[in-house]
Amino acid sequence: MSCTVEPSAGWRYRWFRRTSDTSEVEVRINKDENREITVRQGGIYGCYGVRGNPEICTHSSSEVTVKITFSNKVVVTQKPNSSQMFSGETIILTCEVQGGESTEWTYEWRRSGSVIHSTPSKDWTFNVSESSSGNYTCQCRSRDDWYSSTEWSESIILSVSAAVSSPFSSLILWIIVSVSGIVLVVLLLLLWRCSQSRGLFCFRRSERSSQIEIREYNSPCEGLKFHQF
Repeated sequence: MSCTVEPSAGWRYRWFRRTSDTSEVEVRINKDENREITVRQGGIYGCYGVRGNPEICTHSSSEVTVKITFSNKVVVTQKPNSSQMFSGETIILTCEVQGGESTEWTYEWRRSGSVIHSTPSKDWTFNVSESSSGNYTCQCRSRDDWYSSTEWSESIILSVSAAVSSPFSSLILWIIVSVSGIVLVVLLLLLWRCSQSRGLFCFRRSERSSQIEIREYNSPCEGLKFHQF
């Protein structure tokens, strides 16, 4: 990168680098006040000129954003290794930087083109839902240099369907309902038989009581005649 104050000569040049668009902190990056520098970090760069004693300074130059892309390949894997999942299941996505083991990374995840998650861990664990369907890719950024990053990984496709009950659970439910129905029918039959038995017993008892009562009235009264029905 080069910095120039035109048209006059005799200037020394001071460079600075900012680490974010909103930061007001400027870090001088050259000690020799060179007109040209070589940069190896990403960031927002600018310069200004100084000369004389006491020093006279120019206004700062327009800023230039430098982004550095690492050549390391990024690979995404998942557990379970299935493109078709059901809502409520748990998935683990892992982002690996090949050859980048010595660097501390921040991992950014993108679904169908939009960044949706950022984490300092290479593993991302979450429960899927139907809205989780899409293409997932990962990019890694150096933690001490946010403007230096890898390329995005190749995408993996995830499809999530609504949860369905298993055949085994459905069979158990059917057995429980069937047994409950049979037990209810048996209880109703027993109650009906009991009610029938009690009615017959009461009828017979009442009949016998009537006979006894008639006989008691017949025995002491010789002049009266009672007819038994």
